[in-house]
Amino acid sequence: MNNSCNSKRRGVWIRAGVVLAALAGTPVWMQAHAEPVSAAPAQQAVRAQVGEPLRAAQQLAKERQFAAARDKIRAASAVADLSPYEHFLIERVRAFVAANSGDEKTLTTSLTAVVGSGFLAPADRLRMMRALAGTYYREKNYDQAAQWADRVLHDGGPDPAMQDVAIDSRYLRKDYGSAVQSLQQVLAADAAAGRTPSEAHLQLLLSCEDHLGNRAGAADALDRLLAAYPKKAYWRLALARIESNPKFPDRLGLDLLRLRFALGLLTQESDAMTMAQLDLQAGFPAEAQKVVDAAVAGGVFGKGPGAARERRLEALVKKDLAEDRRDRAGDRVEAKKAHTGDALLNIGFNDVLNGNGAVGLARMERGLRQGGIAHPEDGRLHLAIAYWMAGDDARAIAAFRRVGGTDGAADLARLWAVHVAHPQRG
Repeated sequence: MNNSCNSKRRGVWIRAGVVLAALAGTPVWMQAHAEPVSAAPAQQAVRAQVGEPLRAAQQLAKERQFAAARDKIRAASAVADLSPYEHFLIERVRAFVAANSGDEKTLTTSLTAVVGSGFLAPADRLRMMRALAGTYYREKNYDQAAQWADRVLHDGGPDPAMQDVAIDSRYLRKDYGSAVQSLQQVLAADAAAGRTPSEAHLQLLLSCEDHLGNRAGAADALDRLLAAYPKKAYWRLALARIESNPKFPDRLGLDLLRLRFALGLLTQESDAMTMAQLDLQAGFPAEAQKVVDAAVAGGVFGKGPGAARERRLEALVKKDLAEDRRDRAGDRVEAKKAHTGDALLNIGFNDVLNGNGAVGLARMERGLRQGGIAHPEDGRLHLAIAYWMAGDDARAIAAFRRVGGTDGAADLARLWAVHVAHPQRG
């Protein structure tokens, strides 16, 4: 998932209105109807030849006569021997006009001068710095946007909007490593406060990890998304990533489809056909019957040109299921004689699928202890799934988390654990 930043969710700081609000504190002598953000220092004198054109410039800007407003600012700037405070006022009004007229180059230059003037109260200075960060972000000058957002955070403490400016700016300038560090700090703070993490932050973390080529980091970010926002779109993405991994073994194909089925995402006729056929090959006709029944009920089967093939599969599933139930006594005898863990695991799993949870789980547990298993991690995965099928979610989650290895079983187990702990909700 390669996400760009969503500017709409951060409209507070990317609109020119923020800048105008920050500039609303022009002193009373300049703006008769505006309440100042902070009073002008009493000892600062402003000469009439400076103050009058600035007052006029502000009024002209409100009337959208920007050329005339700029002329008034030039007149004030031309006065000889300007004091530092008069320079400050000129730049503040220049910024006000620039914000109203959309002249962002002038706006950033003037705001920088205003912030560095020394005449702003701390709260006003923070507001101006926020305006600078937002303006630079809107201009796509992400280096400056990040720097000013960082200054706001350093000087003013926690500020979610500026935090997003800083993170998004790093992402957009492709400094993915720094963005990940900042995001992890935000997510850690959320966890410490017991807050659900922002979906946008988790999406951005996933995108950063993808850009960095960090498979483990991307998997962790996607797991967090699934846990906090278990949507079908994220589950499809997670399953597609496993399926597209060239190292994912064919022997786990049924297990991947089994998870897709549990999530309600087995919506293609080809997938339902494949899962039912693999179940029959594995000796699990009870599960194949559930797949077929769900496909018929959900309209996956019974439509289109594959109807005849589907009917043949349904008949085969019913036949195999009848034979399997007839042979259950033989399976119990076979289980007692079994010398390998694989045999016990398969017979026990089939018991669970047929509703004999206690018996089946006991056999599977004995099979794991007995050994002689071709793929032990697969066996642990199947036992965890069996716990879930038997309705023991707590044991299932614990068992999923014990599945190890590097060839796919652990990846599936990790997703199963997320699904059981955080069921999908749309």
